[in-house]
Amino acid sequence: AKLLDARAAGVRIETVGVGVRQEWVGLEPSFDRAYVEHYWRDDPWAASIWDKPVGTIGHGDALSPRAVVEASAFYNELALPSGFDDLIGGLLARTSERVVTFGVMKGAGSRRFDSEADRVARALAPHLERSLALRDRIEALEARPLDVARIAGDAAVTSKLEARLSSLYRLTPTEARVAVQIGRGRSPQEIASSRGTSWHTVRTQLREVFAKTQTRTQSALAHLVTLREVEVAAEEALAAPRR
Repeated sequence: AKLLDARAAGVRIETVGVGVRQEWVGLEPSFDRAYVEHYWRDDPWAASIWDKPVGTIGHGDALSPRAVVEASAFYNELALPSGFDDLIGGLLARTSERVVTFGVMKGAGSRRFDSEADRVARALAPHLERSLALRDRIEALEARPLDVARIAGDAAVTSKLEARLSSLYRLTPTEARVAVQIGRGRSPQEIASSRGTSWHTVRTQLREVFAKTQTRTQSALAHLVTLREVEVAAEEALAAPRR
């Protein structure tokens, strides 16, 4: 809101057959309650963006003709009496079940949004998209507590973890295996013994892993590997059928 010199800003999620929920700053609770309970159905700005491509950004008149906005109950009975007269908004995400938009509203008498505001909003939109995707992931995890320790020990997770390390840090398969074993608390000597190779060979491979992952110590490498392992284990847990 401050970035665009506006009074309020937020995200709106409309779910087919369910309704709307939204999170805004700068709105009075009574405005938010009236919108969610009734006026979202008559919001011409929101309705105009349903069939637009994801990433579409526009200020009020570009989203919906001013005459249409001013003829709506939403504008006359809710927005205008509350002192709101202009909006810039965009479509962040859409599935067959829901559409996610963001909006920023200015007060009556303020300078209207223009093409420069569109430019700023377009720069902001990808960050909002990523934030929403992350929140969806967190909510899914919270709804399904993970036994990460158990999942992380699975052979399939180990294989996927090695593949992810190879992809992210350009490790060879052997280097990825060394990194995973270090991440699970094994020493280079133990790794060499289990593989039937020399400690010097493992030490050379570990140096390559340090260089490619930009870590300097075994503890730093173990921390990095653990984070990646939690990611992979969480993905496996979410993909597994519920019991």
